[in-house]
Parts: sequence; C-alpha cells; structure tokens
Amino acid sequence: MSKGFYMSQQPEQFGDYIKRVLADAPPLTEEKREYITRIFQTAKSGDVK
Repeated sequence: MSKGFYMSQQPEQFGDYIKRVLADAPPLTEEKREYITRIFQTAKSGDVK
C-alpha cells in the first residue's frame, strides 16, 4: 500500500476504505487493533507520514 493513497483520499473515504479492508480481514489481534487506531488518529490529525 503506497503512501500516496492516504494523501490523495479524504478522511471519510479513508475510513470507508479501512472498513472494507477490515470486513474482508481475519479477526484482529489486539496489536493490530491498536495499530489501526493509531493510523486513524494520525489520519484525522492530517499528519500522515
């Protein structure tokens, strides 16, 4: 997954994308859940690296 994807999407689209990915993904471990939460927080702050 490229960094360009995140930078080119609006936060709402990013959220919808993550939801689609999670719907198709196996059950999350706690570690993965924390990682995704951190991605959301970073995306909302607009400081996506």
